[in-house]
Amino acid sequence: MLLQFRKVTRGFVATIIFGLIGVATVLFLIPHNGLQNPFAQYVAKVGGAQITPAELNRELDIALRRQRAQGHNFTREEAIQQGAPQQLLDALISRAALNNYAERNGVNASDAQVAAQIRQYPVTDPATHRFDQARYQAFLADLNYTGPEFERVIRADLTSSMIMESLAAGVRAPSSFGAIGVAIASENRTVTVAQAPISLAGNVAPPTAAQLQTFYDQIKDRLQLPEFRQVTLVLARKADFTQRANVTDQQVQDEFDRRAPSLGTPEKRSSVRIVAQSQAQANDVASRINAGQAPDAVAQALHLQVIHGTDEARAAVTDAPVAAAVFSQAPNAPARAVQGQLSWVVVKTLSVTPGVTPQFSAYKDQIRTELQTVASGDLIDTAISNFEEARAGGSTVAQAAQSAGLATVSVPAVEAQGHDTHGQPVPVLSGSPELLRAAFQTAEGEASDFMQVTDGEALVAVDHVTPPHARPLAEIHDDLAHLWVAREINRRMTEMADQVAQAVQHGQSFAQAARAHNMQIVLTSTPIDRQGVARIPAQRLGSQIFGAQPNAVVSDECVQRPQQPISGLCAHGDEFLIAQVERINRVDPATVPQLVERMRTQVQQELAQSFGEAIEAQITADAKPEKNTALMTRLFPPSGAAAEGGDQGQ
Repeated sequence: MLLQFRKVTRGFVATIIFGLIGVATVLFLIPHNGLQNPFAQYVAKVGGAQITPAELNRELDIALRRQRAQGHNFTREEAIQQGAPQQLLDALISRAALNNYAERNGVNASDAQVAAQIRQYPVTDPATHRFDQARYQAFLADLNYTGPEFERVIRADLTSSMIMESLAAGVRAPSSFGAIGVAIASENRTVTVAQAPISLAGNVAPPTAAQLQTFYDQIKDRLQLPEFRQVTLVLARKADFTQRANVTDQQVQDEFDRRAPSLGTPEKRSSVRIVAQSQAQANDVASRINAGQAPDAVAQALHLQVIHGTDEARAAVTDAPVAAAVFSQAPNAPARAVQGQLSWVVVKTLSVTPGVTPQFSAYKDQIRTELQTVASGDLIDTAISNFEEARAGGSTVAQAAQSAGLATVSVPAVEAQGHDTHGQPVPVLSGSPELLRAAFQTAEGEASDFMQVTDGEALVAVDHVTPPHARPLAEIHDDLAHLWVAREINRRMTEMADQVAQAVQHGQSFAQAARAHNMQIVLTSTPIDRQGVARIPAQRLGSQIFGAQPNAVVSDECVQRPQQPISGLCAHGDEFLIAQVERINRVDPATVPQLVERMRTQVQQELAQSFGEAIEAQITADAKPEKNTALMTRLFPPSGAAAEGGDQGQ
């Protein structure tokens, strides 16, 4: 099917059509500091709302700035590798879904609420505490927001909060939850712990063949190996074809000339503009300013609107005659009255920031790389078409790849989670879940279609399938024998601990029973809480202690030592621990009503948060958001995703 499609696209008309599509694709993929993209594109869509790459990039920049302000100096690349863009996109999707839900239910934050929220930001004059338009504009510029954009975001957040508060209202934890929380948090248990060297288990002989076979049969299910697949990857990597793309110096110069108007920085000016009600009033205002009165004072005295334009490009001054006046006056020249499109305006230019003309030398390497990237796409299409024709003619995957100039990587064995037979990740498949899925959805002896990956396109051919099976006994004989011996030692030590428990039940003290079995007391009547048991170097002993009744005896073998283990326990790592729970100590909730209420409030907050998160997740799911995963991958590619090593057929 793909082969026929590619053949069709070679016709004259198809070449024109796909050339136009190619131009659109180029404009989509050129970075924002290159060609400006005139087409609407989005990284996600929620109902009628679209989330654009510019919005997501802005949120990422703000998040990075916030982290740096807190002393966390993350780079953009580090944030991308840690999944920050995906997390921010999910947050933006939830915001849009909640906003859509609010609109459908007639909930909307008022202008007064929006204004009050905006005043919480640094947009007021410190002296007068009044809203300052200039500070607001500077604040917005710093965040890369326009006023309407920022106000829409504030309104959406306030509306979402109103919706969530109303939906989660009434969530209240009963007082019993607080009492239970106090009881659990304050509980500790008084224990005495004995320690026994595993040498007390005696000499354990290696298992006989019959014993080992029986043991193998008992645990065979736990020795099951998953299905493994031997695959060959055919890679059409952008980097390989970019090196083959021939871009001339004249092409680079022509592209620079075409982009030059958008690469430079326009001249910017700062000005003050006062909107008058008539020509006579405008002339009066200009005279007062030219006589030395401050523009703000004149505007305030006459109750007129004053506009402070700070470092504005000409396009930012929307009234054309006024813009012409601002950009024709010399800095600090006398103010003059100008008839604007709707009213008379007094204009005074304060300062000029010259524009910057782009230099070819600063952009030529970037443009050459971009043109090579575009050209490499055509080369990749040609190589893939050649590969598919060779396959249709009877060539093997390796032969077809070699004839088409495509790289191949052989993976001897991989299971569905991307690990090899030693449990290690397969590097060439790391970060490419689509390739791994294709490897396990394609039949043995077949190949998938080419699919988009981070560094181009790739195909997966399944060479051989090894079904799930238990590892044969002969293969793991020695390891299994060691495991059998360890199990036997543990069984004998557990039996000894049971004997101590029986002695205690018959009236003997725990210390006497332990010493009678040559065990050493290492902790005597020691209170220990839930944090403390985590310092016991035994996997199950802590949970057993807090699950046992008073006077019960529990035991476990020593394991890998935790951080800051309790002194004296499992010093050599080959001991066995036996503990008696002497008493259970709890605070009576009735004696600490304030603590109970504080705990109840904490539990209530956690319940409300969990309930709110569940509601938000459901509203977001019901909105059926669409993510543009291909664009996300291109915008925020994971590092190290390109296949390395093992190339053949270069």
